[in-house]
Amino acid sequence: MRKPGLSLVRVVGSFLVASSVALPQRGAGDWMTSGFDAQRSFWIRTDAKIAKDRLVKEGFQFLWKSGSEKNANRQAAVTAPLSLGYYIGYRGFRSFVFASGGDNVVFAIDSDLQRLEWEKRLDAAPPSSASAPCATGFAPSLTRPTVSTFPVTPAGTGGAGRASAAKSAVGAPNEGAALLAEIAARAAAAARAPRRPNPAPVNTPTVGLVHAIASDGKLHSMYLSNGDEPQPAVTFLAPYAKVHGFTVTGGFAYAAAAPNCGDAAKGVWALDLASKQVTSWEAPGGIAGSAGPAFGPDTTLYITTADGQLVALEAKTLRHKGAYRSGTAGFATSPVVFEYKGKTVVAAMAKDGSIQLVDPVAIKTSLAKTASGVTGSMPSALASWRDSAGTRWILVATGSAIAAWKVVEQNGALSLVRGWISREIDSPMTPMIVNGVVFAVSSGARSSHAVLYAFDGTSGKELWNSGTTIATSIPPNGGLSTGNSQIYVGGADGNIYTFGFPMEH
Repeated sequence: MRKPGLSLVRVVGSFLVASSVALPQRGAGDWMTSGFDAQRSFWIRTDAKIAKDRLVKEGFQFLWKSGSEKNANRQAAVTAPLSLGYYIGYRGFRSFVFASGGDNVVFAIDSDLQRLEWEKRLDAAPPSSASAPCATGFAPSLTRPTVSTFPVTPAGTGGAGRASAAKSAVGAPNEGAALLAEIAARAAAAARAPRRPNPAPVNTPTVGLVHAIASDGKLHSMYLSNGDEPQPAVTFLAPYAKVHGFTVTGGFAYAAAAPNCGDAAKGVWALDLASKQVTSWEAPGGIAGSAGPAFGPDTTLYITTADGQLVALEAKTLRHKGAYRSGTAGFATSPVVFEYKGKTVVAAMAKDGSIQLVDPVAIKTSLAKTASGVTGSMPSALASWRDSAGTRWILVATGSAIAAWKVVEQNGALSLVRGWISREIDSPMTPMIVNGVVFAVSSGARSSHAVLYAFDGTSGKELWNSGTTIATSIPPNGGLSTGNSQIYVGGADGNIYTFGFPMEH
């Protein structure tokens, strides 16, 4: 029997048979994990519809809201959704968003049809007395498998705009749909290729799975199409661990356990999905920030600690490879990893408000550091992107605005120069960048509702805002995500609020 979610294409005679396929080559804008990618950049390089000029002229607006039916009467807070565009199943082409809510509920919504596709409550053992304070309304952490290498920026875009001209998906006359023709051509090429011996089977994730950590600390792997689990859940963390940065990459699952919930050691945990072996590294003083470990392109993990260390860990063993010390202040944010002129750079903000750039090759070396500056509410993660001119930006959600910094090089040395600061925003969460547009959402901490804003990424000019459309605040594990040319906000009222351009059905 065919299992949903597995990639399988075959040609029988003149007929094409395609089972459920998630197309990773079409999913460059899919939101896969905390911060979009393994580097925690919060940056979508290109998008087919969202752009600065279109946002103003072509009717960007609120589209729909929806949530889990199991929590419809409880208003359980919803996490920032994951996304999947261009899924081919037995019912045709689909686009999904995946989110979780209270009491171990995971659900999927068809983002085109605005319809609940499936939902399930994960089986989990009841809480012990020690973990009971963190049990109420527990929402599972979600991720889709991703890679540790830098996402590809199409040539000539610098991260803004299309890489090539749009092509029709209709196909030539009497030749059928273009995408089906492409699949048939790939299948025929694969059939002609020399056959290699099958490798030994290993239990590793595929693009057809979404992973979740339930309240009892077990990892569940579910088919994208219907939520069914092809194998039993695997023990990973102690019950009711507060998880940051849940990521599946390279055959391992990773999670950072934060203080004050559950009995898991406060640090980084790794689960080998093939052997089911668990390894951990305990963070001195606990981890910092909310986005968890960031991955370098060589698979090295970088994690910040409350006592002021930026630590490099080996991916499979979590062996300590080295550390940078921030100085007198501990770190406030998780790290972000980015590329600058062919070199890898790691950035994080300390509790004194200084942004610090670190060379991961010589990890004890500071490349640049701003003066202390942020007071009051501290950000928990940074965002970073590169514009079409090649300028590298770092975005910070201060207590009342979004601040943008430019990374510049002078006489061979890096420095950070203030770029722009946005209008006042009520306790903004970490922003994200889509095709040169900076999206930020207020948490609604000082008002009855959150507001979504769009800014020009290079000037900070406000392009659009949602006004009073979002009728709720944003929970700490909520925030922004994107996919399918839509913007998603996970609300405290149990709904995903969705914005974009209207489409005909």
